[in-house]
Amino acid sequence: MTDLYAFLAPHLAALPLPDFISEVPPEVWTAVTVATLLFTVGGILLLPFVVARLPQDWIVQPRVPFLVALRLRPGRTLGRNLLGLLLVVMGLIMLLTPGQGLLTLFIGLLMLDTALRPRVLRALARRRPLAAALQRMRAWGDAPPLLGLDPSELPTEQITPEPPHTSIVPPG
Repeated sequence: MTDLYAFLAPHLAALPLPDFISEVPPEVWTAVTVATLLFTVGGILLLPFVVARLPQDWIVQPRVPFLVALRLRPGRTLGRNLLGLLLVVMGLIMLLTPGQGLLTLFIGLLMLDTALRPRVLRALARRRPLAAALQRMRAWGDAPPLLGLDPSELPTEQITPEPPHTSIVPPG
């Protein structure tokens, strides 16, 4: 590993940084790093609490259109979308600075009310390892198991080899 670092260090040091990055004071970098650590640790600690508070039918309930949700719960809908937008912006910033840029960007996109969000969330939640982890977190929070995550109904996620390509044209 040190050989790789010794090889890459001179090349990486020669890369020019955009002007705005080199002009940022060290205090800002420290603040960004501390905020990243707080968000990471806070997210890890809050995740079981949030999963335990999900409705039991969260996986199987139909999607509520954005305008209907806005009319029913304007504060919650606007708050979630503003927080999602903030996380998207922070994720984009963290792509250039220290932090979990891709993860923050992905979480922010999942918080925004888009048509694909429920399908993506359900597809992720139905993966066997994640489904088992979600059900364990629900058990820790004394919440009933999520509906739609029965292990017998979940895909096995085994990759089947493709058959060899055969030509329909006879040789000759």
